[in-house]
Amino acid sequence: MHPDAETRIFLLAQPLEEPDRSAFIRAASEAVEKLGANAYGPGALHRLLAPLWHQFFRPPSETNPTNRSRAYHPDDNAEARAVTKLARELPRQTEEVRRLRYRRKPIAGYTS
Repeated sequence: MHPDAETRIFLLAQPLEEPDRSAFIRAASEAVEKLGANAYGPGALHRLLAPLWHQFFRPPSETNPTNRSRAYHPDDNAEARAVTKLARELPRQTEEVRRLRYRRKPIAGYTS
């Protein structure tokens, strides 16, 4: 097998889960061997391996808590809600502090 083909196979296998990864490597190696010695260009490998990779790829489940976005907070997580509330209020408080710190101060002895 050509080293470029082997590298491409292992790069494509990396995001796959373990049982699918082994099966993909086996199937991709067999497919590349059938391809022939003269067709090892990146385009030929891509056209061969991309549809094969899609057969083995399983997208992550959205119900699994480890795959959820950081912005998602379950309703029963009070600590996460408190952090979110603090994050919303912090810019407002910072603006008030800035306004008080840099407000115009009256000049002594001058009245308008």
